[in-house]
Amino acid sequence: MNMERKESLGVRALRAFDSPGLRLELKESGFLLVSWAKGKASFQVVVRSQLRPSTIPLLPIIKGNKVVITEYVTPGLAERLTQLGWNYLDGFGNVWLKAPGLHILVQGKKPTYKSRSAVQSAFAPQSLFTTLAILVRGNALNQRNLAAETGRSLGSTNRTCKALEELGYLNEDGGIERKATLVERWVESYLAVDWPEQRFISDRWTGADDVLNAQFEVLAPDPDRDGLRFGGELAAARLDDSLRPVTALLYCPTQDVKNLIKYGRLRSDPNGWIHVRSPLWKPPLVPYLQDLIVPLPLIYADLLALQDPRTTTTAHNLRKQWAK
Repeated sequence: MNMERKESLGVRALRAFDSPGLRLELKESGFLLVSWAKGKASFQVVVRSQLRPSTIPLLPIIKGNKVVITEYVTPGLAERLTQLGWNYLDGFGNVWLKAPGLHILVQGKKPTYKSRSAVQSAFAPQSLFTTLAILVRGNALNQRNLAAETGRSLGSTNRTCKALEELGYLNEDGGIERKATLVERWVESYLAVDWPEQRFISDRWTGADDVLNAQFEVLAPDPDRDGLRFGGELAAARLDDSLRPVTALLYCPTQDVKNLIKYGRLRSDPNGWIHVRSPLWKPPLVPYLQDLIVPLPLIYADLLALQDPRTTTTAHNLRKQWAK
């Protein structure tokens, strides 16, 4: 998030909260200073334009007093934030600030605006296919190529690119601006979707390590067609051998699922440790992907979705390497 946006949201949050006897100041150092007659407290500030319970793992790890400022904190989000030790302020006056000598709670304030159409167009579930392809390729390219690489219509691709440009994530030449922020927004939106999947157990593989070492090339012998790819823990384990995978997330084209079931001797199980999903891309994008793994933003998101300290730590370590 750029500084102008960060300052705007922070100022609106402070204006929305008005309490006699308290003074709230946002410091350039990135701290919120709260002063009252008998004391003061400071909180390290994190600003997120949109925040959901599923995206709390995206927040940085901070020791000591910390506060997140966001557009709107729902009751469910407020409960989860306080459970994890986060204070919060939003743009409508909802507040939770707790420190020695300080206890502020304001709830029940509701938003009075509608989301901008550009945000809806850029980060709607179907737009995430296009934005992911842009992140993989490094720029918007020709929109017909983007449509072919994602399976989206040309009209849908055009709307997504225009929205990303309006929001400042693409320049007039189609190049990416503020990449790290765009990745963050993409991950937040991806985690808010309940993506369909099938779950299995296997009579061939006893654990995720067995899946990691399987010979999946036999499933898609045609080099012009996309084959199966590792996501989540499996993909992370190929990039960072310090992670021992427990679950197996596989992105498999629909036409290859039957072969996968046969090859892995899979049996459907609602609690199975093998997860199978459809790819978010089409074969024309495959030459730009790393061998056998899904795009890096998707690895990051799927690791966070597990809400496991092991995978969250690995996700943040991977992000430091590529989201620059």
